[in-house]
Amino acid sequence: YTTIFTEVARGCSVFDKEDQNMRTSTLLSVVAIIIISFSKGTFAVQYEDFIGHPFSSEVDIPLPSVDDYARPIETPGLLCFPCFGKTFKFLNIDINGFVSFRHEVFSHPLPAPDLLPLDGSESWMTMIAPLWGDVDITLAGDVSYRTISIDHSIDQSILSEINEKIQQKEDYSSFTTNWALIVTWHQVGYYPNGTDKLNTFQVILATDGRLSFAIFNYENIEWKMTENGFVLAGYNVGDVKHSFTLASTENINKSYDFVDILAKGNTGIAGQWIFRIDKSFSSEIEEAICSPPCVQGDCISNNMCQCSLGFTGVLCQREVIKPIKNFRVANFRFGVIISWDISSNLPSHIMISEFKLNVYNEVTGKLINSLTITNRVRAFFLTNSSFGRRQSQVQKYIFKLIPKYTRGDYGPAKSVRIKM
Repeated sequence: YTTIFTEVARGCSVFDKEDQNMRTSTLLSVVAIIIISFSKGTFAVQYEDFIGHPFSSEVDIPLPSVDDYARPIETPGLLCFPCFGKTFKFLNIDINGFVSFRHEVFSHPLPAPDLLPLDGSESWMTMIAPLWGDVDITLAGDVSYRTISIDHSIDQSILSEINEKIQQKEDYSSFTTNWALIVTWHQVGYYPNGTDKLNTFQVILATDGRLSFAIFNYENIEWKMTENGFVLAGYNVGDVKHSFTLASTENINKSYDFVDILAKGNTGIAGQWIFRIDKSFSSEIEEAICSPPCVQGDCISNNMCQCSLGFTGVLCQREVIKPIKNFRVANFRFGVIISWDISSNLPSHIMISEFKLNVYNEVTGKLINSLTITNRVRAFFLTNSSFGRRQSQVQKYIFKLIPKYTRGDYGPAKSVRIKM
């Protein structure tokens, strides 16, 4: 293990949306989104739908291909990251499937999971664990990360994608991300040198300067045990008393099995989970109460509903509709033709007011073009000039078609990749 300590004496600031000024404060609430996804699953989030995909060496920083390793990340400027009633200047990316929080630089990999809440020498650790297990990427897989900011124009499309995820929760419809950390574990093996089973997942921490959330997206989890023991998903508050175990291969204090968290979710999307994590915990653990009650789901913590598949919203009262089918992009010499159909089994009360068409460069992830299309259109033509390219240039693009409902929210996007 390697441990590095550096004395830090910095203030933290709060972002005021009204006057756009940064004010110094020692108390900051940040929105943390943690998104975790596992690839090749039947029910869960596809790797191609990870936030920030496609990933590239130009913007994503790889961690070394080793067994155990941790990388400290400092939040920018005066910004501190609130988590469970505390604020932190440093986030620690652990190759073994979690992110921890510190007030100073700290590099300390923890390969073997322990039951939550942590006690003993690790009881202090505030951590978010999408999949804490003894990851080994010596022979298989990679772990990479990137930070994105509202101040960088190249990050805007990714920030918008994060905002859409959070804004689906009714109480956060006006939320705007200011800064985020994205970490992706892609097809990673297990200790020692395991390559016959691989896991892929992603964690995103994002902030608007006031709230904090954790978002887990799962697609597939192939290995669930290592030579060093079990694996788990959840979080540890760091006060010896409070924690939450979403899933674990140890049959103790867990909410679900890993099969369940792939097939279920609390956002209306299978394999996707969102938790608010900026609030502090009371001294006593109380029985979960949701008032008003969850409409289509279960109450898993105070005023937090776990939605049944196909529903979303704070009370799981909104249906998740997938209206677009047969989304195609046909390549021609002078451009592309985009066409799609609308599902015939849409509920009668669901109407689409318009579509948003976003085009991204697959290599850089840059948003090339964004168009708003009337709901009457079922086909669209874009010339090569729409992409700012010459005919001799061969490039790869991602087309995302996003329906907007008459009630004002956006539906799930359909994506197509094409080489031009």
